[in-house]
Amino acid sequence: MNLKHETTDIEPEAISNSIAEADHRIANHLAMLASYVRLKGAAMAQRDEPLDAQDVQSLTRMIVAQIDAISDLHRILSVKANSDTLNLSASLSRMCDAMNTGVASEIEIVQTLEKDCEVASQSILPVTQICAEVITNALKHGCNADGSATIRVACRKNSAGAVIVEISDSGPGLSDRSAETRKDGLGIRLIDALIQQVDGRIEYLSTSRGLTVRVALPAAHQRPRPGQPSENQIAKNIQASRS
Repeated sequence: MNLKHETTDIEPEAISNSIAEADHRIANHLAMLASYVRLKGAAMAQRDEPLDAQDVQSLTRMIVAQIDAISDLHRILSVKANSDTLNLSASLSRMCDAMNTGVASEIEIVQTLEKDCEVASQSILPVTQICAEVITNALKHGCNADGSATIRVACRKNSAGAVIVEISDSGPGLSDRSAETRKDGLGIRLIDALIQQVDGRIEYLSTSRGLTVRVALPAAHQRPRPGQPSENQIAKNIQASRS
């Protein structure tokens, strides 16, 4: 009943095309996520030291958060098939809640998410995966010596209408991070590819008081430029870079 109410003034062909586009986008993102999980598993298998519970929990949380994000987007598009923009803050909030499940009581994820952070609908999943990867690294490497940590996730619009996402931790900064958080790491290569896909910019601001990752996204009315890599192409590129 709600679906009929939301779409009665839209041409059936437009609805069908929008749903088909959403299904195609989600299928490609699932393929990229599956490729990433396979590569992550292969990298873990090649480690000299054995996996610990934290490693397994970190990967599991990231996968769960991404599956939840894909499910949420599919649900939204089923009733807003013609929507060109979506609320990024709502998606980030659900992702943070999923990432926060099962973490130690000494770790806190603080959300400061403004409500009017609209981005192009095709940018929601890539940006959510970028943030999930950054938070996963912060949970692993951004803790203090006593195991405590505060991870801050903020989303706002600047004066030009661009959406700014900042993720900060209270750890030792970038210089002490593992290879996975440096330019040769799988996570960083994935983030760089996704940033290119959404036509955004990323900065890593590291001090002795922690690391801040800042992502700038185009204003909602500016769709990512044509010619950016698809999720399927990103998955192929990451696979090729590991072979």
